[in-house]
Amino acid sequence: MQLRYVEQALSMELDGVASARKFVRDLVSQLDTSTAYRVELLTSELATNALLHGRSAFDIVVLEAGGRLRVEVATTVLRTRCS
Repeated sequence: MQLRYVEQALSMELDGVASARKFVRDLVSQLDTSTAYRVELLTSELATNALLHGRSAFDIVVLEAGGRLRVEVATTVLRTRCS
């Protein structure tokens, strides 16, 4: 299987979560319905957590390799270290 890497930046508004779901839904549309639904649901949970706890815009990365799919969601705010 060919390595596939896709990334998208999303806003910190509520529509960012819906955009994340649509982004992933479009990418996994060729998978069986059950798997595609689970990937979309997990992405929605990750995006919601990023929005609620990160309080910033967030990036979503989808990596497909070797028959496996990885979805990463990360806030885009740089946090300074407290000492």
